[in-house]
Amino acid sequence: MKRNSFLVLAVLFLITGCGYNVGYLSHPQIKTVGIGKIKNLTDEPRLATYLRESLKERFMFDGSIKVVDADKADIIINGEVTNYTVNTAGSVSEGNREQRNGFFASIYRTTMNFNYKIKTRKQWDVQSGTATGYADYTELLDQQEEKRNSLKRASYEVSKEVVRNITEAW
Repeated sequence: MKRNSFLVLAVLFLITGCGYNVGYLSHPQIKTVGIGKIKNLTDEPRLATYLRESLKERFMFDGSIKVVDADKADIIINGEVTNYTVNTAGSVSEGNREQRNGFFASIYRTTMNFNYKIKTRKQWDVQSGTATGYADYTELLDQQEEKRNSLKRASYEVSKEVVRNITEAW
């Protein structure tokens, strides 16, 4: 009998949810976001395009704010890709490098910086900040293609930080 009453209490406790609500953390007045002008201040082409697409994808994945055209949005993100760097992050080896036996590869890390400002349609400042993202790649395949792919992944990491700052900053 005690076991059944404990089970009933446990089920009731789970049903009531302990007072927690499921929902988003974003500001209740912000329902839509637009991606405004994103400038690329680097010598690497397409970084602004990568970031714009990553931001759209990340907002859609998050689901708390809908992506619309900038002229219809509650808030608009504008920003600049200020720089990117490529540094050696390490190496992977198997076998003897001096004898050219086995396998050896350097690991590179691309890091991207993005300064952004978020404003309302009426140009009121909402938030500004800097987001940084990175991704690693090796030299095994076409190094330029791997670098481009790592910059795409780094832009996705930047967009995750921007979306998190917008949706959870309230």
